[in-house]
Amino acid sequence: MKTIVVSSSKGGVGKTTISVNLAIALAKQYRTLIADLNLDTPHVVIHLGLIGFKYALQDVLLGKADLAKAIIRINTFKLDVLPTRTFYQQGDANIPYKVINFPFLIKDIENKYDYLVIDSDFRNINYLSKLDNLILLLVTNPEITSVIETRKIVEQAYKLKIKETFIVINKNRVTEEISPKKVESIGGAPIIAEIPFSKKMNEALRLGIPLVLSDPKSDFTKKINNLAHSL
Repeated sequence: MKTIVVSSSKGGVGKTTISVNLAIALAKQYRTLIADLNLDTPHVVIHLGLIGFKYALQDVLLGKADLAKAIIRINTFKLDVLPTRTFYQQGDANIPYKVINFPFLIKDIENKYDYLVIDSDFRNINYLSKLDNLILLLVTNPEITSVIETRKIVEQAYKLKIKETFIVINKNRVTEEISPKKVESIGGAPIIAEIPFSKKMNEALRLGIPLVLSDPKSDFTKKINNLAHSL
């Protein structure tokens, strides 16, 4: 199983948009699971229109539920999801300290999937060093402050010896753009994809149907599909 961690240095750059659409693009051909380890603002379930699930990642990390019971199949998307609650419950305050155990929890399902896509913040990054076959994708907007913050993550990733670390430029309505060459120079890692902005993004979020399915002929979808093929 290959693990793709999608992360970013700041909110609002389109990290979850990239991770969800990438997971669905991969699921068209491969057995794919997406997990939301962005514990402060977990929005994967919102992008997928997923509500009413019984168990969540929090329950798995706290030992209240087996991993297999928490995973949900979305047949429409051909995708499996390990959801995360968007609101805290009693006992969830200890969750950040349990994330380090996540790589060990997924050992039992490694043979069931070709790809695991993780939507992750960078607050608890030490668990990344425990993941096998890891590719780290850092989403940034092409503006100077976003790229500078991305550089900080790149430096941490290299300290953790994560060799396959790449930048994904997401053109998310930014007004100040810097060139891809400067993004690589300042960001400190190679660019693997440049994703164009789509005016239909908000509609896709409202419907809970990601753009790769709701707008399959768009430039956005083409670029996401290309990214999936490159991995």
